[in-house]
Amino acid sequence: MADEKTHTDKDSLFLSLLMTNQKRIYGFIQMLIPISSDADDIMQETVTYMWRNFDKFEPGTSFAAWGTQVARFRVLKYRQQKHHGHVIFDEELFQEILNHHEASLERIDVRLDAIEECLKKLNERDLELVRLRYGQEITTKELARRIGRPVQGLYKSLARIHCALSNCVLRVLASQGAT
Repeated sequence: MADEKTHTDKDSLFLSLLMTNQKRIYGFIQMLIPISSDADDIMQETVTYMWRNFDKFEPGTSFAAWGTQVARFRVLKYRQQKHHGHVIFDEELFQEILNHHEASLERIDVRLDAIEECLKKLNERDLELVRLRYGQEITTKELARRIGRPVQGLYKSLARIHCALSNCVLRVLASQGAT
């Protein structure tokens, strides 16, 4: 019974981390593989590998970095196996893209941490607007209709929230020397 609960906790953790980082991992693959069906196949192989080897993931480290590293090897394997009669990138450019991506992933993680810190500073009403608008991807017009507010007023509120978040993120990054 305890073994079953541990397995369920592992499943939940993996799915949570995957849902949070899936777009970043897939975006990395798409950057290197412009053929959508091939990018989809590589993403599926990447997720399958990550699931089977989730016990190798070190909690507290970047799941996105691990996922893009797994994807990187899948992309290299793809490049070796499939030649569609044209060269997607020469090897030097391919390596340059990979190196640049690794550096930018670190900067993105720092910025995401700053955004999370700043979101915690929002009042509950503003945070709920952000959750509804961006977490559920509801349009501003639809959100205004749902909460019974004028669209223009909601646009102004969201602009104020964006400005506050932007200023907060800049302050956090500056305090960390990460601007």
